[in-house]
Amino acid sequence: MAVKPTITLKNRTNLDHPDHPISRGIPFPAGTVSEDTHLSMLDDKGEAVPCATRALTTWKDGSVQWMLVDFLTSMVPRAADVTYSVAVGQIPAAPGNPVVLKESNDAIMLDNGITTLVVRKSGGALIDQLTVHGRPVIASGSQSDIVLTAEGQKLFRASADPNRRVVIENANPVRATLKVTGTHVAGDDATLLDYEVRLRLWANNSYIEIDHTFINREENPAGITIRGLRMDLDSSLGRDVTTIVRQVRHGEHPFPRLAEICENVDHVTTTNDDFDNYTERSNHLGTTMIRNLSSLEKGDVYYSHYNSPFFQTTFRGEMRVGGYRTVFPHIGVTDGDTTLTTVILKSAHMHPKGISVDRNIISYHIWPEWAKTLLINQGQSRTHEIRLDGRAGRMPNDWVDQAYLQWGGPGVGSSAVEGDPIGLVYDHTYLAKCEVLEQQHVLPFMPDRYPRLERLIRCTGNLPGNGIFNYGDGGGNNEDDRHVWWTACDYLRTGNSKLYDLLKATAVHYAETDHIRYSQNPLRHGALMPHSQNHVEGPHYPSHQWVEGLIAYYCLSGNERVKEAVLMCGENILQWVDRAMHHITCDGRETGIPCMNLALLYRFTHEEKYLKTARRIIEEGMIKKIDETGGILESHPHGTNFGKPTAYGSYASWDAMLRYLEDDPDPKVKEYMLKEFELSLKGVVYAGTDDGRAHNFYAVWGAHRMTGDDSWIERMKPGISILLKLGGHQVRRLHFLKLLHERGMINDDTVG
Repeated sequence: MAVKPTITLKNRTNLDHPDHPISRGIPFPAGTVSEDTHLSMLDDKGEAVPCATRALTTWKDGSVQWMLVDFLTSMVPRAADVTYSVAVGQIPAAPGNPVVLKESNDAIMLDNGITTLVVRKSGGALIDQLTVHGRPVIASGSQSDIVLTAEGQKLFRASADPNRRVVIENANPVRATLKVTGTHVAGDDATLLDYEVRLRLWANNSYIEIDHTFINREENPAGITIRGLRMDLDSSLGRDVTTIVRQVRHGEHPFPRLAEICENVDHVTTTNDDFDNYTERSNHLGTTMIRNLSSLEKGDVYYSHYNSPFFQTTFRGEMRVGGYRTVFPHIGVTDGDTTLTTVILKSAHMHPKGISVDRNIISYHIWPEWAKTLLINQGQSRTHEIRLDGRAGRMPNDWVDQAYLQWGGPGVGSSAVEGDPIGLVYDHTYLAKCEVLEQQHVLPFMPDRYPRLERLIRCTGNLPGNGIFNYGDGGGNNEDDRHVWWTACDYLRTGNSKLYDLLKATAVHYAETDHIRYSQNPLRHGALMPHSQNHVEGPHYPSHQWVEGLIAYYCLSGNERVKEAVLMCGENILQWVDRAMHHITCDGRETGIPCMNLALLYRFTHEEKYLKTARRIIEEGMIKKIDETGGILESHPHGTNFGKPTAYGSYASWDAMLRYLEDDPDPKVKEYMLKEFELSLKGVVYAGTDDGRAHNFYAVWGAHRMTGDDSWIERMKPGISILLKLGGHQVRRLHFLKLLHERGMINDDTVG
């Protein structure tokens, strides 16, 4: 292999991170690695670290394209970035405490010598047993459960489902995941709302990861409303427990402190301190507070002078009673013999949330009953990530903080997207060599050479949405995959590891909140929805579904929920072609976007049905129209110019033919694509606005790629100054900019 796979790790905190787990996709050029090839991860000293691998995608020849690598790394504070490399053909190092899986007829056990987790295959408690460092955390026979409160206070329990399924989703010496699936069942056998719970254990680590997903597969097309949804862990702690919280402000000056509370605790994450009147504020982070302020300390002397409750002032209002009530999102619990720490990750982003401790019962309020009712539209789903760790004995209070920060907590009041404390950056030269995710075609990141240009076209990483369904929402009708694919491309191109946090948030939002995982309507089932009221209540149509960004995120993360959304979208498009071809061919955009998605799905899966259907769309929606009208023109395009042949969204059809030609270099398709490019250049070559569709730069890049003829670039010269001044379209400019760079046609002084 001419270029060695490398990644760079960055410690984004000021903490030690021993045996920190990382799971990330690594690409390989076609024909170099098979699924059976041994791979080893080497640190900067050339020493192998524990790792295990699983193929995510393959090339057409069957060789591995993306391999998911699970590995452990140890990072120290203030250390220089560390470059890791992948040794092909070398047997990987084994961890000191590997994860061992044992399966019997009625249970599955995960054990790494530190933590033991047992899940029963039949109904009953969500977790049958959990032991950490020799101490029982959950004992067999416990009442650990998922409880759903419906309208009218009717209770549904996951433990009552006799058809619960437990499968092994992933198992290797470094990481193992069990997936528990079922529904919530009431006392009268009524059912409501499906769920998935993934229970994950890593080698050399004591904590467990609990990822809870709810999925609305109910028959009511209008959705369902619930009053509350919580997960109860019936721990083995004694009934007299002490809860440990980090209070954000305390005392005269006011500094944070670790506080002990010897009573039941209600940990509330909301947007205001009127706990019983939650207000959804999508542009605001939630704040975690203790419901009962007197649990922390009593008496006016507790407050600094100007923050005393008897003053009626708004000065520094955020630091008054509500401020003193504010705590960090994590919580510790101890009975003296065992100490636990736990958190719902991203609770500030995905408000409202809560963690309550009632003696030995720890409850995670995914949707708290004190909030207003929650509408879950048909087909919607949402995942929450819970972390739980434990130690034998009475641990120092600051251990509760240390465990939380290992999981990536950003701290209170941070506007940044919560992410992994260890950032990972790819070698862009290697990505281009592998020819994956378009990186061989885009402008390399060159801030020293093009400082003004890079500032103009950068992805800022700002996340506009907060709230249980709004978190990760980029808005803007999900147009052109800007919020997922652009973020993925800029992360890979620039090496800004914060963009990966943003990518995860936007991709998971799109694959869950904006994805219809169930509908009786075959044209709606599996669709990725245009943004609308409550995310999915508007119309659904093929031109506003995009899989490229989701495929990129799956290749980088191995997230199986995202892969499922991609494949369901593919089946949805096939349904549209079979049942409503008249809609698919109504204009250039309705024709182009689904055809492009099918070409991408063929490359992702190598299933011929996708390429065959893409060819059908090209024949009926593009070639036929060009023969009849001289271009991709419609008499009734998307709500405009009825009765007059008009081009609408032709850019999407160009993209689709180009993507199709990458896998089937059919001369006929190439001929018609170039005809359509010629037609486009006879019209508006560029606009005085920042509309990448009108600029036609991506089309010219495609024509140049198909022909190698530089005259295409020359014909676009009048629009280049506009591109460099305004920046162009986020997902349609980087290819053409690379052509300009290679020809010395970018003058950074004229940018912006």
